[in-house]
Amino acid sequence: MTEKILPVKLPNDVIAYKPFDASRLSILLAQEPVCKEMYENFLHFRIEKKENNGNIDLDCHFNEEFSSIGVKKVPIDLLRDLQVDFIRFCKTSLDQDFYLFMPIDTSEISNYTSYQKYRVPHHIFLYGYNDEKRVFYCSEFFSFSSAPYSAQTVRYEELEAAFYQLQAQQKENVMGNEWAQWMKDVQLLHSFTEYMDKFSVNRLVVGLEHYLNERDCYGNKDYLPGVSYGFAIYDLLMEYVKGVSVKSQSGLDVRGPSLLFFRFRYMKLQVKFLQETYPDFAESLEPFVLLYAKLESESRSLLSLAMKFQIDRKEKILTRLSEKTRQLKQNDWAVTKDYIECLKRL
Repeated sequence: MTEKILPVKLPNDVIAYKPFDASRLSILLAQEPVCKEMYENFLHFRIEKKENNGNIDLDCHFNEEFSSIGVKKVPIDLLRDLQVDFIRFCKTSLDQDFYLFMPIDTSEISNYTSYQKYRVPHHIFLYGYNDEKRVFYCSEFFSFSSAPYSAQTVRYEELEAAFYQLQAQQKENVMGNEWAQWMKDVQLLHSFTEYMDKFSVNRLVVGLEHYLNERDCYGNKDYLPGVSYGFAIYDLLMEYVKGVSVKSQSGLDVRGPSLLFFRFRYMKLQVKFLQETYPDFAESLEPFVLLYAKLESESRSLLSLAMKFQIDRKEKILTRLSEKTRQLKQNDWAVTKDYIECLKRL
């Protein structure tokens, strides 16, 4: 086979701001029919709190597990120890209808804006190849989120070099750290064409209650050190902002505000989906379209403040950021509680 391209539909700005999220959405949106579980599960997210020289960092991302996407992990050590032909491995996986999601060093791939400037560990998503052109079809944030998630072709040799360059950097003790686990495996993702559609309003209600109670999508809480879920993001964000210094070279990480912004935009879409699915209740759901649109606007303001701090570095911006986060927390709680009560009447 000289070419193989698996079906994908790239997400636009909705939720797609991190490689894990965008890769899953690319598969989900291409499924026929689109799995309704997307409207139930993607509202969940986790926040990992990490100590960094006395300060804290927050790594925030959405839930990535879906019934209609199978995930098989191939340990990188296995590929290296068996001296597997990397390009052949990728092509064979794609021939067997497996998408690939793998950690790489961006400095080896000319598509990235940081090409050869500095080393950045990142993930890249593969969904096809072409032997004649000797390229893989990939998607990523090649401009590190300063430009939209996009599909591009990457040369075989560059991707191979990027994969092995990242592994060459790893010290023996690095993989024992929790934060480095994402660099340990290649993920093979498979789209199930037959699956049970588990979507129900009751499951949606349970999930929203888990969100407000700071639990994961399964109802678990406090079982991983430094990992929190859902509504806990507000207090963690305020704690994080409090520790940010105007003199810090790293500035302020905008992933937390971004997560909230996309959540409210997604919740608005969720309500619209319910209106289409249950037309008899469309009128009673309409206020929540407007309420989540309002929260989306408030969170956009929060995100704008975070981005403004990157330029101005003024203490008053941090103060305002904390105040708006606290207000958004109160508004989110009130709207989501009312939304849950409305759903219980469907």
